Amino acid sequence: MEKVVQDLVASMIQAPAISQAKKPPIVMVTGLQNKTDEHIDTQSIMDMVSVELQRGGRVAFVDKEAREDVAKEYEYQ
Repeated sequence: MEKVVQDLVASMIQAPAISQAKKPPIVMVTGLQNKTDEHIDTQSIMDMVSVELQRGGRVAFVDKEAREDVAKEYEYQ
């Protein structure tokens, strides 16, 4: 799983949207879909991706509470 996370993060930070950004882009980490027949702990993978991206300092993250507030607003309508 660590190798998969390392590969995912490396691919993400090499993308032009991140690698060529003047300031860290703001990202939102969401769920990962497992489209295989194998059991894969997708939540752990995404948690590890978030940690690695934070360590690298190449991106900023959407505040989770603010995101939840926006989601509640959409539900209200």
